[in-house]
Amino acid sequence: MFRLVVSHERVLVGGERIQLASGMNWFRCSIFVALFGFVTGGHGEESFELKRVEIVPLADHRVSMQIDGVEKIGWNFGSNYPRPFFYPFRGPSGAHLTRMGHPGAEDHDHHQSVWFAHHIVDGMSFWAHSSRSTIRQKHWYAYRDGNEEGVKASLLGWYDEEGNEVAVQDVVAALRPMVGGEYAVEIQMTFRPGEGRETVHFEKTNFGFFAVRVAKSISARFGGGDLTNSEGTRSEAEIFGKPARWMNYSGPVAEGAGKNRKTVVEGMTFFDHPDNPNYPNKWHVRGDGWMGASPCMDEGFVVTMDSPLTLRYLLHAHSGDYEWERSGEIANQFGSRKPFLIAKSRRPHQQYEVWRAGSKPVAEFAPPRLVESKLIWDKAPHNAFTDLLFHEGRWYCVFREGSEHVSPDGSIRVIVSDDGESWESQALVEHPVEDLRDAKLTVTPEGHLMLNGAGMQADKPVRYQSFSWFSEDKGKTWTKEIPIGDHGFWLWRAQWHKNQSYTMGYSTEREREERTVRFYRSDDGRAYETLIPEVNLPRGVGEDTILFLEDDTAICLFRCETGNKLGFLGTAKPPYDSWSWKETNKRIGGPNMIQLPDGRIIAAVRSYDGKAQTLLSWVDLEAGTLTDCLKLPSGGDTSYAGLVWKDDLLWVSYYSSHEGKTSIYLAKVAFDD
Repeated sequence: MFRLVVSHERVLVGGERIQLASGMNWFRCSIFVALFGFVTGGHGEESFELKRVEIVPLADHRVSMQIDGVEKIGWNFGSNYPRPFFYPFRGPSGAHLTRMGHPGAEDHDHHQSVWFAHHIVDGMSFWAHSSRSTIRQKHWYAYRDGNEEGVKASLLGWYDEEGNEVAVQDVVAALRPMVGGEYAVEIQMTFRPGEGRETVHFEKTNFGFFAVRVAKSISARFGGGDLTNSEGTRSEAEIFGKPARWMNYSGPVAEGAGKNRKTVVEGMTFFDHPDNPNYPNKWHVRGDGWMGASPCMDEGFVVTMDSPLTLRYLLHAHSGDYEWERSGEIANQFGSRKPFLIAKSRRPHQQYEVWRAGSKPVAEFAPPRLVESKLIWDKAPHNAFTDLLFHEGRWYCVFREGSEHVSPDGSIRVIVSDDGESWESQALVEHPVEDLRDAKLTVTPEGHLMLNGAGMQADKPVRYQSFSWFSEDKGKTWTKEIPIGDHGFWLWRAQWHKNQSYTMGYSTEREREERTVRFYRSDDGRAYETLIPEVNLPRGVGEDTILFLEDDTAICLFRCETGNKLGFLGTAKPPYDSWSWKETNKRIGGPNMIQLPDGRIIAAVRSYDGKAQTLLSWVDLEAGTLTDCLKLPSGGDTSYAGLVWKDDLLWVSYYSSHEGKTSIYLAKVAFDD
């Protein structure tokens, strides 16, 4: 990112102060800078972040896949080779883990490091160099840099001796950094019939689809290496043709050069994926230094356009000897990761996109569509701060009602509906002296309804106390309020996950700059223990929402009312005692989040960009950004939404004063992609 500042006859360009030539005026300076592309002006500036993993296309039909600027593997797809392959494939020390060809047999030169091939495809061999069949890269789809992984996706064509296309193969390769200079390469390949063909038959064979020729020094026969599988079996004779979840080759490699050259132990572990057919696959291995999963060892596959064949593998380049326990952990992680998807891009200057299922780029989402929004309650002078729940065939909406936005008569109204259309009051939760505010509704592990909210006494030195209430008769009657958390801390939104309730709570000092956040956990929603006495966030954050993902990751979105007032997005893994935070790109209020069935995450927030409105925004976890996608009919005093996914629609409760009186609304939103 370049910024230009002019002061008298000196100009600051990209952090460097340059002396202007005598008499050079601002107009001439502007032309000079514009010509050299140094300036992006004012609010239009776009920051550039250097990613750890970069996919760099090079001359001579090569792609370099790099971590921190150092090439780890190369993709070679020139027509001077019968088929594409990955080389080099370097270990953590920088030494080669693979080689081109067999150490002692010229007729095995088709063993090209890490490569794709198959021995019998519709009766033709795509394995040895003696065959005139070829595999060619038709085009690349996308190169995507990243911090967690860099991704290369391309399309290959498989051609017979006469140049007819027999099959096509999508290839996705993802380079993922690991600790200690180690890394993993995840490979996904999808096969379909070639152009004009209805089927392609990958026949029974030991050879194919994906194989590795390790470096000579790592092989068991020509070097000092060791071949081991996931079941603890060693040597070619014991492993060949046996099913295994993974295969490992480890051995000595040469690190450095000249007088500094020395031997270190490194290796490669080759993982099968649980979604692959015939998992765990049988393996074709040799002590002379090669290994390949053999999904066609017992039977082949007939592939059609409607039934493509997808295979996923992982190669882990590791330091030191093979470790069974660690390999098991990596296998579990690999097995839980979503597959990749490739599609035409909606973004300008981008033809294709590649992403993992459930993490489609925000720019690729079709905007959601408002099906309807209607007023469902306006009986109190002021109706606000909603939550929504569908439980055991019935809709529940809870909100505060009172004479004003803040007033001592604040109570919690519970309304119900059998169809989401007609609503009636089920209960009114009151307190003799507390202004009850911002109730949230959940279901306990026992199946009972739970409210959590706060009571306020505006004239007290410590104004707030958080409460919970419970109902065992579908919300008709509620227990007496139960104080929860620390006095003066507002436990904003309790969420249940694996039979435990979690909630952030912020202190409610009158000066926002003094407010801190605690993180709580409870087994019953009645007694909360403090997990984190002070969460690592700036002073002044407040309202929040927590969302738990399928892999148990917790996501938290916070409102902030100090500094630049931008919200914060955080993540944590079990046991949730450590959080990582990113400042978002928006000021928000009353946040709530939900994950859609396809894995996308959407937030409902109050907007502060000009007119106050209730917005739906896409959440990008990696970037830490919110992207507005739908403005609900709203304005004035508004937002604080409840979110439920039902009948392929997102149901959104919220409040608004855009029609005069502050009332409760219910919207239905469709997602067409």
